[in-house]
Order: sequence, then structure tokens, then C-alpha cells
Amino acid sequence: MIAPPPCSYRYGLATAALASAVVAGLLGQRLWEVSRRMKRAEELQQREASLLSEAQRLAGVGSWVWNPATDEVSWSDEMFRIYRRNPERGAARYKEAEKLYPPDAWGMIDAAVEKTFTEGVPYQLDCAMVREDGSMGWVVSRGEAVKDASGRIICLRGTVQDITERKQTEDALRDSEDKFRSAFAKAAIGMAMTDMEGRYVEANDAYSLITGYSREELTAVTFHEIVHPDDLESNLATMKRLMAGEITDFVMQNRYLRRSGTVVWVRKSVSLVRDQLGSPRRIIALIEDVTVRKRIEDEICLLNEELEQRVQIRTEELEAANKELEAFSYTVSHDLRAPLRAVDGFSKALLEDCGESLSEDGRHYISVIRKGARNMGALIDDLLTFSRLSRLPLQKRTIETNRLVHDVLSELGAHEEAQTELRIADLPPCEGDPALLKQVWLNLLANALKYSRDRSPSVIEVGATQKNEDEAWVYHVRDNGAGFDMRYAPKLFGVFQRLHRADEYEGTGVGLAIVQRVIHRHGGRIWAEAQVDKGATFYFTLTS
Repeated sequence: MIAPPPCSYRYGLATAALASAVVAGLLGQRLWEVSRRMKRAEELQQREASLLSEAQRLAGVGSWVWNPATDEVSWSDEMFRIYRRNPERGAARYKEAEKLYPPDAWGMIDAAVEKTFTEGVPYQLDCAMVREDGSMGWVVSRGEAVKDASGRIICLRGTVQDITERKQTEDALRDSEDKFRSAFAKAAIGMAMTDMEGRYVEANDAYSLITGYSREELTAVTFHEIVHPDDLESNLATMKRLMAGEITDFVMQNRYLRRSGTVVWVRKSVSLVRDQLGSPRRIIALIEDVTVRKRIEDEICLLNEELEQRVQIRTEELEAANKELEAFSYTVSHDLRAPLRAVDGFSKALLEDCGESLSEDGRHYISVIRKGARNMGALIDDLLTFSRLSRLPLQKRTIETNRLVHDVLSELGAHEEAQTELRIADLPPCEGDPALLKQVWLNLLANALKYSRDRSPSVIEVGATQKNEDEAWVYHVRDNGAGFDMRYAPKLFGVFQRLHRADEYEGTGVGLAIVQRVIHRHGGRIWAEAQVDKGATFYFTLTS
């Protein structure tokens, strides 16, 4: 049998085994730590790559690396989005990238890349691009050389930033500025801009034409020198209010001194441009030459003064004429009535005292004389009424039209006529002079009764209509009497104009002229419609 190893030997083996286990444990621990750190580093790298990709997307910036020796190219994700290229196709190689730019843009890029590769000079270019879907855009292309430890260029790297939106905004702004400058320069109205000290910054041709200064000469003067000295103080006072924020702009007329020393009147519109902090920055003025207009206005003012004097003279003459008319009316009223009363009175007395001794023809002659005197008296009364209508002031108030019409009909005795049929509608109230409007209704209703008295029954209709709420009421008086031929309607409202013989229907021929004058004084109008032997209708309004 084999003898067991001595204790020292066994102890040595155990110790060696223990040491091996410890070393293995430490090594395992170390490997686990290394693995954990590598995993964390990989996660960190992935997170950084993700953040970088997201940052590139937000900024619209893609990155690329190109090895000219192998023509290998790598793109970031944003590069594919910028050029709208399918990532499955991979990055475009150098020659393929030529299709992503117009020829002139690619020529600049190719020359810049060549110079960077040979001389190590970085480049930055703004150029147009052609996306793979055919749409156009703009990018900023940047590139630089990457060198090894010996200084040899081993590859190029760079970025591409999509600036299409910015470029479009710049182009739109530039186009807007070009249009503004063109409109500013070619505007028919004078336009100028000054700083806060009144020095001209810019002016257009129309402004130069009005002031007589060239655009270059304006830069050497201030508006204080152009505004007429007598108008400068008011200009500065208004400008002070503008800069203080009391007003946002103002319009005024004042005089300018042209370069030749002549005076020109301008209509000026001034506004203030402030910076982002609200501080005054520029003054913009628009001026229009109103010299001719001002001269015409002055002439009109002079004519108005002369016209006022003429009106005053005419008013005085009219007052004198009215006084003469009043005196004439007084003469007619008193001096002419007395002889008429004498004629009528003595004729009556003659008929009463000597009628039995007179022949039948004599008594007839006296009756004709008395009738003529009474008609002459009625005619004088109507003429006096007609003449007073233009002089009497209107005493307007609200009138109950229904009551006024019924009062007039009662005064005319229409309610007592058995053969007369009255059809009175509900009439709206009106605004007017009661005494004058009574004359209107009295004449119209009296005519309706007079010209329909031969009818059985005699029908008189009174009503009012209104088409729209904002229109005036139209009153009417209708009868079924004699009527008239509409060919003679223009004569209806003339003084002494009659459409029927005096032996058929009595009257002076003044009544309708009185009605028209009253209606016109109330701002209304009157008209009529009729047929011979079929009656007539008179319409009128009281407001136009």
C-alpha cells in the first residue's frame, strides 16, 4: 500500500487550492466589473449617439465622413432626412452626391473639397440642393480635413445644415424690401425719413420735387431748415407730443421753403418708429403739395365772405319786399274790401227797396253784381291766405289726424248729407302746423264733396298707407266724382288754374295751390290720379 502523504504536504495542497480559488474569485470579480463597465460605456455611447442624432434633427444638421482613398462615406440619420434619401440605399458616394446639387453649386463644392484635401483648408458654402424627390432646397455645407499623427490627410468630415426655410424667409424679406423701396422711390406722394435730430436719412423723388432739393442735398439739411419759420414752432410742439407718446401720429398743413426760396403748402402726415425698447428711432413723413388746393380754398373763403355779404344784402332786400307785401296785403284786405262791401251792400239795398219796380232783367243784373262781389271777396281771401303761407313760421306739434279730419268734415257739413257716404280709415298721427294742415284737409275734402255732389251716393274715402317702416306715410282723399283728364294734371296746383268751367263748379282756382305750398313747407309732396267721370284721388306726404 502507498503510504499517505505527510501532513505538511497535505497542508500545502490545501493552501494551493485555496489560493487558486481566491485568485479565480478575484479574477471573476474583475471580469464582471470590466463587463459591467463596458456595458455602461456602450449604453452611454448609445445614449450619446441618440442625443446627437436628436440634436442634429432639431438643428437640421447632418454629419458625414468621407475617405477619398476608398470612397467610403458614412452619413448621420439627419443627412438622409435632409436629402430625402432612403436610408436602405446607404450614404451617397462622392460621384453620386453630384446629383444632389445643381451644376453651378456642385462646381463650387467640388473645388472647395479639392482645396481642402490638397491644402487642408476648411470650407463653408451656402448652396442650392436637389433632393432625391426632385424638390429644391438650400444648405450650408461645411468640411475639414482629418489628419493622422504624421500630419497626413486621411479623410474629410463635415456637416450639412438645411437652411431652406431661412433662405425662403430671407428671400421673401428681400423681395418685400425691394418692393417697399421701389414703392418708396416711385410713389407719387413725397416720402422721407429723418433721425430724431431732424436729419434726412432717406427721401424719394417726389419729396425732392416738392422741396426742390435733390436726394443728396437733403442729407445735408434738416427739416427745421425746410419748414417755414412761421410754422416751425407749431411743428416742433406737435413733434414733442408725438415723441412723448401723447399721440401716435398727426396730420397738418403748413408751409415749406423750397430750395429756390419759394413757398409751397403741403399736407403732412407724420408717424414715429420706435425700437424694441420703445425708444424713438425714426420719423417718417408723407407730404403732398396742396399749394393749388390752398389757393382755391382761400379763393372759396373769399367768395364765401362775399356771398355772405350778398346774402345779407338780399336778406335785407327780401325783408323790405316782405314789408311791402305786408303793406300791399293790408291795402288789399282793407282798401279793396270796402268798395266790394259797398257794391254788395248797395246792390242788396237796391234790390230790397226798388226790386218791385225793376224789370226781371234788372233784378238779374243786380244778382250777378252781388255774386261777382262775393266771388271777388272770396278770391281776395284766398290770395291773402296764399301770400301769408310763405311768411308765417311753422308751429309744429303732434296732430291727431283722425280728429282733424272729422272736425273738418263736420265744419263742411258732410255728416249731414244723406247722399254722401264717408269711409274714413284709422289715420296715423303726424307732425305739423295744425292751422296750416287744416287748410290742406279743408281744401281737399271740400273739393271731393264739390266734385262728387252729382253722384248718388257720393263716396268720399280717406286713408293712409306706408310701404316700409322707414318711409313716410302717404295720406289720400278719394272721391267718385267728375274726375279730370290726366293730360292737364300739371295745371292742378297753379294759381287760378281750373279744369272745369265756373258755371259747373264754383271756386277761385287757388285752393290746390294753397295745399301744395303747405305740403312743401312740411317737406312733403302732393300728386293726383284721376279719370274723367270716374273720380279723383289726391295723395300727399308730410316728410320727404
